Amino acid sequence: MKNRTLWNCSRSFIINKHSNGCLDEKGWLAVGEPATGCCPWDIVPNKPSFLYSAVDDTVTFVRGSTDLGTAEAMAVFVNYN
Repeated sequence: MKNRTLWNCSRSFIINKHSNGCLDEKGWLAVGEPATGCCPWDIVPNKPSFLYSAVDDTVTFVRGSTDLGTAEAMAVFVNYN
């Protein structure tokens, strides 16, 4: 697969370390949506799909990676004093 440029991607949310094309996109969290992603790893059958680092560091977003976790929901808790 050709390493695509990601300047024109339409993603709802991503927390990444660096973006060097589809084959070398590293980060902590990404939201995949059907038919809106640029790379094979962020085009998913069900909306939304959360891809996250299952280790204490960044991961390269590649389907099938044991370091890449998936989830169907995400919760954010904020404690304000």
